[in-house]
Amino acid sequence: MCGSGKRLIPIAAVVLAATAALLGPVPEAVDASFGRGTTEHKVIARDDKSFGLWAVGDTVLYGRSAKRRRWMRVVDGRRLTAHLPAGAFVTSVGRDPAGRVVAVVGTSARSSIYDVASDVRRPVPVSDRPGCVVTSVSVWRTRLVYYNVCRGVILRDGTRETSVGALSYDNEPPQLFLRGRSLAADGIARDESHRVWRILDHGRRCRAVVDSIDPVDDWSRRAVTISRNELRWALAVDTALPGDGGNEIHKTDLTVMSVALSGGCDAPPTQRLVALDVTRKPIRAYALDGAFLLYATDSAIRRVRLQSSRVLWCSS
Repeated sequence: MCGSGKRLIPIAAVVLAATAALLGPVPEAVDASFGRGTTEHKVIARDDKSFGLWAVGDTVLYGRSAKRRRWMRVVDGRRLTAHLPAGAFVTSVGRDPAGRVVAVVGTSARSSIYDVASDVRRPVPVSDRPGCVVTSVSVWRTRLVYYNVCRGVILRDGTRETSVGALSYDNEPPQLFLRGRSLAADGIARDESHRVWRILDHGRRCRAVVDSIDPVDDWSRRAVTISRNELRWALAVDTALPGDGGNEIHKTDLTVMSVALSGGCDAPPTQRLVALDVTRKPIRAYALDGAFLLYATDSAIRRVRLQSSRVLWCSS
């Protein structure tokens, strides 16, 4: 595999250390991807208890872990309460046929599609069958994709459904990420490695593992995004730091990687480096939205536009 995560991450760490040694501290408005600049780290909302960050455009949905956990939303620059059920969790964000930003929200009972701006939920238009549970729903315009434990990955375009294959996973099916005619997945494989799969490239089936992390590694992955010509994912190290109620898990060494989406189904895919240690300090949560990275610190949620990627390492 070209640029597998197990080989690339140590090299990325060496590059980062060398950059810091040669150049010294990097200003906050500059990422660490070989000293290239980014746009300003714009404050989206002030909050010191953020977790579970999701975003599409200027619309943001995130959790708040105070005395009682709840969800918040940022719409037209205003921070508002998201009226979601207790124990709700978000599995994906996208746009509905009208172009409105929606999130797929799960509970212990069922999943729903949540319109972030209007603060309204509606049922997911997919039904379970006995023994064939539906999971990992993702929506983009008129297309919807879901994982059926009996049938694998199912893509619905209007009223037409197509099977686009199955994935080898551990306990829970991978999370699916749909944008336009491209599709990716993120999850734990049967060998307990954490993987990112490319499933559709501009409508063409070309399933491939584009990144894999050993279960013994400290790195974890929590964000995947698709733009017109690129699949990106972010990785970070989980670190326990002192908090108000004891140790809290923060993220450090945030790294963003990518592979090209051209419809050509390059095999093996060439990994590219987008950014190294962008935030320069521990963060609480992060999300990717196309060219943008959003991250939450202990004081605010910020957004920054990342530069284009470059090949860092490749081997057949």
